[in-house]
Amino acid sequence: MDNATHLREDLKSYYNHSERYIAEMQSHDDAYFDDQLDWVAENLLRLVGAEGRLLDLGCGGGSSTKAFAARLPGYHCTGLDISEPAIDLATRRFAAANLAYRAGDCLDLPWADGSLEAVISRDMIEHIPDVGRALAEMDRVLAPGGVIMIRSPHHRSPLFALQDLLRLRANYPFTKSWAGNLPRLIELSADFVAKLFAREPRFRYRTPDLSDSVVVGLDADAVYEVSSLDLTTFFRNRGYTVHNVGATYGTSAASRLVPRLVPYFASIGLVVQKPAANG
Repeated sequence: MDNATHLREDLKSYYNHSERYIAEMQSHDDAYFDDQLDWVAENLLRLVGAEGRLLDLGCGGGSSTKAFAARLPGYHCTGLDISEPAIDLATRRFAAANLAYRAGDCLDLPWADGSLEAVISRDMIEHIPDVGRALAEMDRVLAPGGVIMIRSPHHRSPLFALQDLLRLRANYPFTKSWAGNLPRLIELSADFVAKLFAREPRFRYRTPDLSDSVVVGLDADAVYEVSSLDLTTFFRNRGYTVHNVGATYGTSAASRLVPRLVPYFASIGLVVQKPAANG
């Protein structure tokens, strides 16, 4: 068994048996997804139209998929998560004519080629041990002209390491002390430059902490260190149009400016569109 397969099985076991993870999924209410809901709806209506089929990857307890179905009545919205308890919870809590849930793995999506107009994920991509395969699966099931939207932390941004250094704080699990920020900043900066000139994505992985010894939500369970350059390089190589790269990561004026001024350093707010069939 190779390392990616081993990690995949460990993560699947964690998301199916961790009581803390299931509790975290239960705590995500509509307010948690408010900013993403407007962002998804506006981009879908602008780029695709008012009708279609939407896949919400890593839907957890199902609140996000339910919100998409209510906001986008012309879309049939399906939430998929590797955690069967989370999907059971979603199925019990929410029901609508244009809403469905199923347990499954984003590395092997149970949809036909070109069968969906939109693939959405939030805080999911960093938990995938084979990102290239997951992105290829998104591409496979997406119809020509469809869109993929990914929201996530940006672990490989030198900007956030610089902020942690200046604020005299550690950023677990990537640094365990304030002093660790300087060597991480140097390493991230060198890697960012290398990725700028790379012809293929340079995915970087880490060993996740699946012990439940820290609060879920701090990305202790992250296995992929997310990079905006990895994601845009992957999709541009397949002919996609990149409509957006960065997202806000707070409510301050600075956090709103960063995605506009230096989007490749901001949190991930990727919007990419597949070439049309006649493109």
